[in-house]
Amino acid sequence: MGLSKSYDLAIVGHITLDLISRKGSRHPFFVIGGPPVYGGLAARRLGATVILISKVGPDFGDERMLWLSRAGLDTSLIKLSKTPTTRFDISYKDGNRYLRLLHRCSPITSKDIPRNLKPKALHVGAVAGEVSKSAFKLLKKLVCIKSIDLQGVLRAFTDNGYITLRGSKLTERVLSMFDVVCGSLEEHQALLGPPLDLYSLLKRLGNRIVIITVGSKGSFVKAEGYVYSIPAYEDVKIVDPTGAGDTYLASFLYTYSLGEEVAWSASIATAAASFVVEGVGPSCFGTLSMVEERARKIYERVERRKITKPHERSCESLL
Repeated sequence: MGLSKSYDLAIVGHITLDLISRKGSRHPFFVIGGPPVYGGLAARRLGATVILISKVGPDFGDERMLWLSRAGLDTSLIKLSKTPTTRFDISYKDGNRYLRLLHRCSPITSKDIPRNLKPKALHVGAVAGEVSKSAFKLLKKLVCIKSIDLQGVLRAFTDNGYITLRGSKLTERVLSMFDVVCGSLEEHQALLGPPLDLYSLLKRLGNRIVIITVGSKGSFVKAEGYVYSIPAYEDVKIVDPTGAGDTYLASFLYTYSLGEEVAWSASIATAAASFVVEGVGPSCFGTLSMVEERARKIYERVERRKITKPHERSCESLL
């Protein structure tokens, strides 16, 4: 398996077919999703060359693959499995989103990753623990900036497919190979245990960049002994929050890999995510100029604080 060119960003993880159930909709409908789709499309809009490393089943279809290619994503490393594409049932009730795993496609192993893969940045966006130990071992050898979403290594599933979060010593060993670690407040608490404070993150996750997303309140980014409070973009009508986290992290990683500062990279990421939530599925992405316009407004409101005493720097005190 060989590659004829280099890429700005490689994204590893399952593409999904999400069954969406919404109030007012007569019938549930399937929407293509997953970190490779949301993150890949967002980064492509920012100007990145992107290659996807994933697996899909016979149910995925040629039309969806063609759609991804026409959107500018390199799909040459998406392999066809005999098992169905990973599927989630996503439903909305009383303003909350509920996910249930319906099926998981076959895992991504070291055999699915070319030895001459040399991206400038790598993101592991697993959704159901589909990236194998052998794949992680190979990815560790890549010389580039790397990011990972905590959901891919913390998620466990009940017999009926509902998500639980579970950390382990193995989880922290996996995270040690990444430069950027991102997750929700709940996911970080599952990893470190409450009460969660930034001193704990600094000590346990070392000098890596740590991103904690807090939904409509925004996010904060820990880097080099400082924490950056990143506000959400205010003028947004949220239609569907699915994919916002994937968009944020891929946009942050790509922008940061260009040599941009942390605060601006996070502002770009927040702005990019603000477009995605305005549509259903991967249907709404801003152009580079549109994202930058919103990012400038976000950047003006970013606050930077030095991490000092642990009890003064809880997540709740910063957002």
